[in-house]
Amino acid sequence: MSHYVLYVAQNEDDGQLPWPLDLSGRGIVVLTARSQAQAIAYCRAYPLMMILAEIETFDNGWREGFAKIRESVSAEIRPQFIGVVRGALSESDRADLASNGVDGLVSFSDPEDFVVGHIELLARLAELSRFEQTRMDVNQLAKSTREQLHDLSQPLSAIQGRLQLLAAMCPQDDPNCKNLNELVQLSFKVSGCLAEMQQFHRKYS
Repeated sequence: MSHYVLYVAQNEDDGQLPWPLDLSGRGIVVLTARSQAQAIAYCRAYPLMMILAEIETFDNGWREGFAKIRESVSAEIRPQFIGVVRGALSESDRADLASNGVDGLVSFSDPEDFVVGHIELLARLAELSRFEQTRMDVNQLAKSTREQLHDLSQPLSAIQGRLQLLAAMCPQDDPNCKNLNELVQLSFKVSGCLAEMQQFHRKYS
């Protein structure tokens, strides 16, 4: 499964990333949005792992645009929001960004390895989370199957007992005698398969 990173340019005329970020070999796809509308469309279409939002001028327009982008992301799949800064930011600007939902900052002058390391770490965390969820799903499946096997064993035992009784009471010259005996043998076979499945569950769960 691919991981998706979205780079959002503040200026529609300049949508170039400051780093090559060729991560396709690692299963990471980098998307580029040159407008707010395009960014929102990507947020709704892809399960984004990270959003790199360019901050060329930090003003009310940027705040409003970033808020709309954040609102378009599903709360269940919240990506990391990283600001990409061209110039210096004051302490109050940084606090303002944090209060607006920005999780971290990188500079255009930062080396590519710094950004790639951050992205790869998020990818590993996403894979671990997916693995943990898969393990939980398997455990739930095992529990449900074990309960169903237990529920099957009681009616199967009752059916088996009644078939044995009917077969014992049926005269040998009765045409149904052979069928009843075959059903008894079949019930024993099913009961044996059920017992093997229960042992398998006890051994591996």
